[in-house]
Amino acid sequence: MAKKASAATGSLKNPVGDPLREAGTVEPALREVMRHLEGGRPEQARTLCKEIIARVPRQPFALHMLGMLEFHSGNIREAERLVAQAAALKPDSAMFFADLAAILRTQGRISEAIVACRKVLSLNPQDGDAWYRLGCFLRDSNELDGCIEAFHEAIRLRPNFVPAHLNLGIALGESGDLDAAEIVYQRALELEPEAANAHYNLGILLHKKDEYPAAENAFKKALRLGRKISRHATTWESQSSIRVAPVRQ
Repeated sequence: MAKKASAATGSLKNPVGDPLREAGTVEPALREVMRHLEGGRPEQARTLCKEIIARVPRQPFALHMLGMLEFHSGNIREAERLVAQAAALKPDSAMFFADLAAILRTQGRISEAIVACRKVLSLNPQDGDAWYRLGCFLRDSNELDGCIEAFHEAIRLRPNFVPAHLNLGIALGESGDLDAAEIVYQRALELEPEAANAHYNLGILLHKKDEYPAAENAFKKALRLGRKISRHATTWESQSSIRVAPVRQ
């Protein structure tokens, strides 16, 4: 039986033979890539991914992992090429299309990101994170009705997900439904009372409604909390390195 890839070297070379030319033997090498990533060794992971692809060019998981390594290194076009290839080889992978959507968004290609995100939802309609991302993309493209619908769906599936409430509040405010936006911000603050961005956004909203004392109170709370942002606010951002800012700068 072929040996595992060496943990010390991250190499696929094997004195018994070439395991990547035998069915089902690529998994140990992929697991080794994951161990490198989990151990904070991205360069070893990158090298091993390239070696896997050199021997098995159509290996979707290796293409995807290398693509995400390129993405986090700032090589966006190469990341897109690799992840798009992985998604084409494995069109039932919601994860691949979700990451492709994130990569497209960083390039400002919002309409293409929306298409990729809708593909994720066609594969898994109960993915609350995907509905949230779609809402962000639709907000980027000023499609407020679709954006609001997507955030509502995200909240239905993840009722305690604070960023969905915050972004829904912004979208409702932009649509002119200030009362509904206020209710949404209050719900966000029920979930996380010390979220400074929620207090700040609520203050802006109350100011628009000419409720100046309440607006001042909200701004004071935001100021007291300083730059403390919702502890959930970077959930998707940390996974995809996409900026999702509930508070407009």
